[in-house]
Parts: sequence; structure tokens; C-alpha cells
Amino acid sequence: MRLRRGGSGAWRDAAAVASVFAGGVVGAGFASGRELWQFFAAYGTAGVLAAALSGAGFAAAGALVVAALRLSPGAGGGAGHPALLHALPAPAARFFDVLFTLFLFVGLAVVLSGAGALLEEQWGSPYTLGVASLAVPVGGALLMRERGFVWANTALTPLLVALMLALFARVLASPPEGGAPAVPPPGTALPAPWWWAMLLYVAYNMLVGAVAIASLDPSRLRSRGAFGGAAAGGLVLGLLAAAGTAALLAHAGFAAAFDVPFAALARRLGPAWSALYSVALYAALATTALANAQGLAARFRGAAPRLPERCLPGLFLVAALPFTRFGLGWLVRVVYPAAGYASLLLLAALPLIVLRRWLEARAG
Repeated sequence: MRLRRGGSGAWRDAAAVASVFAGGVVGAGFASGRELWQFFAAYGTAGVLAAALSGAGFAAAGALVVAALRLSPGAGGGAGHPALLHALPAPAARFFDVLFTLFLFVGLAVVLSGAGALLEEQWGSPYTLGVASLAVPVGGALLMRERGFVWANTALTPLLVALMLALFARVLASPPEGGAPAVPPPGTALPAPWWWAMLLYVAYNMLVGAVAIASLDPSRLRSRGAFGGAAAGGLVLGLLAAAGTAALLAHAGFAAAFDVPFAALARRLGPAWSALYSVALYAALATTALANAQGLAARFRGAAPRLPERCLPGLFLVAALPFTRFGLGWLVRVVYPAAGYASLLLLAALPLIVLRRWLEARAG
């Protein structure tokens, strides 16, 4: 396939791919610290190595997604995740499509609910105001469609990365709590070896990462900078995971007692760090909401020809609002693990999908 442009245009496209990829993956689960604890920190020092290696996994997986989308006949117009499923047998493609679409919608409701809870707990704002404070700007940015999606991520993702790295550095520099053992309590790791936990972590998070990349305009994916952007985004994710895991391990006995360990560590550092962490968590919620809403819009683009495409993300945001007040825990417990294992299967199949599409392109 013919590549688009080089030079400064390629650098801009690389930055766009890296930002939407990393921003989509660094969601509330990562920013809370609970995800890093379960997959990495609970394994002790081996977890730091696993977290660092996850960066290579993300980089390779992101590059495979870009390659698959370049070769996909259904990728025109930023078709979203169905473009990745095109080479699968029809029953499998339909199953993955339904599961991933449900995952994106549930995830959208969860992050909106998280914004309401964050503002209510941190600043005493009404819950509905917190939900609206995220839904309105996300919907406004996506009125500009792909351009707004890229612009918002390139603004938020560097801020999010900088704030989280600053917090991790400050936590590592602070002395451990008196009497708290600097080792993870037994029984907190997944019932699997560390390398398997690392693979599950990459596969689970690649669902949103792949959807975010697939929602970009095909011209960006044909750019010379697309592969570099995917690799850079993956390596940034690995850096964040390793730094965050090291910060958790430095205060393992203290952090393990909290559902949101990074929030507890930030509060321990003082009000200023607690406020900065809240900003970082809000940015993580925003980038995930952007990826989920844009992914849903890309999935259903063309389904309602009379409806302007720029309105689709807003419709999904409005549709998700009623669910922010309901207990979504049971649905999260069912949909998230199922989507994670399905994503693992899709990730394993991606090299075969790329090879098949390349052979088809050569034969055609």
C-alpha cells in the first residue's frame, strides 16, 4: 500500500497515533494503581521486569494493529474495530463485534460514573455535575470527529503521563511507612506466573488501544510515522507501568491495604500531591471516555445515514448517562474478563490476519 507523507507530517501522525494509543490504555484502572498491583506489584521485583516487558508487548501489538488496518479492505473512513475482524470467520467476527461493542459501552458508563464519584469525593460537587463535567467536553471535542479526537488526546495524554511520572518519582523518593513491610502481602497476585499476568495485561488493555487506533483516519495509518507512533505509545505504556509498579513496591505494605493505592500514596504526600493526582485521574477518565465514545461512533458510522456523523459520539454519551446511576459491578465482572480473554485470542490471531491480508493483497 502506498505510504502517505514523510517529514513533519509523518511526525504529526506519529504523535497522533502514540497519543490516542497510550491515552486509550491509561484509563482509571491504571491510574488508580489497582490494576498495576494485581498484574505486577503483587509479584514483587519480578513484577517490575514484567511491567517493563509489557512495553515491548504493547509496541509489537500496536504495530500489528496498524499493519492489519493498512491491509484491511474495511478500514476506510476509520471503521473502528470491525476493520480488525474482517479476516475472521463470520461467526467469530460477529461474536467479537458484539462483545467489544458491549465492552466499549459499559466502559463509557463506568468512566462517566467515575468522574461523578471523583468530583463528589474530592471537591464535594454534586454527582450529576461530575458526570456532566466529563460528558460535555468529551462530546464537544468529538463534534470535530477524528480531528477533535486527536486534538484532545494530544493535549491530555502528555499531561497525564507527566503527572503520573512526577507522582511516581515523588513516591519513590519518600521514606517507607514505619513498620510497614516493603514486600507485597501473600495471596494478592493472580493465580498465574508473572509472565502470564503480563500477557493478560497487554491483551486486556489492547482492546481499547486497538479500538482507539482503528478509529483514526486511514490516511494517518498510511503515514510513514504510524508504526513509529504505535511503538512509541507502547514503550511509554511500559515505562509508566514499570515506574508505577516500582512506586507501589516501595510502599507495598501500605499500598496493599487500599482499593485505590495511588490515591492513598498521594494523600500521604500532602494536599498538593493529592490534588495533582486527582487531575491525573480525571485526565485518565477523559482519555478513556474519548476512546470508547469514538470507538462506538466509528463502529456505527453509516448505520443511520440521515444522522450527522459528528452527532454519534454525543448520542452514545447520552445513552450511557442513565447507567451511571446503576450498579454496574456485576456487568463489569462478566463483560471485562470475557472481553479480556477474547482480546487475548484476537491478539494471538493478529499475525495470521496480517499475513492473510498481505497474501490476498499480493494475489490481487
